[in-house]
Amino acid sequence: MWNRPVFDPVDGGHLRIELRAFPAGPSITDMLANAALAIGLAKSLQGDIKDLLPAIPFTYCTANFYRAAQKGMAAELFWPSRRQTQPEYFSVSTILASLLERLPDSLAAMGFVPADFRPLLTVIQERLETRQTGAQWQLNKLSELRKELHKRDALVEMLHQYQANSAANLPVAQWR
Repeated sequence: MWNRPVFDPVDGGHLRIELRAFPAGPSITDMLANAALAIGLAKSLQGDIKDLLPAIPFTYCTANFYRAAQKGMAAELFWPSRRQTQPEYFSVSTILASLLERLPDSLAAMGFVPADFRPLLTVIQERLETRQTGAQWQLNKLSELRKELHKRDALVEMLHQYQANSAANLPVAQWR
């Protein structure tokens, strides 16, 4: 899940920030879970944002972005708090696990139905437990297939398995 600025020069220009939670899939269930996570996090952090933003300089945000892009769930990120006196780093899974507890109340307060969002939060919890994302699955699967197949054949087989798992709407944490 990530954001990106998009500039459209038509009619004097237009700038927007795209929230890329949905296309991060890789299954429809994962996309819905990503949306619940993004919306729930935004709501749950809303009351703290004025205290948290000054505690994280933009250079740390930039470093966090690159660490997360390079290491995925294994990344150690700077995470602000009101009581820190120096930078504190935590794993992505530690940060998300601590925030995940707040999401049911935040989503319910916004009018979402618990029976709808609780299974999606379970998908996120499973991802945290398995440390498996779509990108990590691809890397692991390719490594496994390369033991017996030529790289090109391994890539084709990995793609076929990816497509089958996605079409079956299996959450990525359950892919084998």
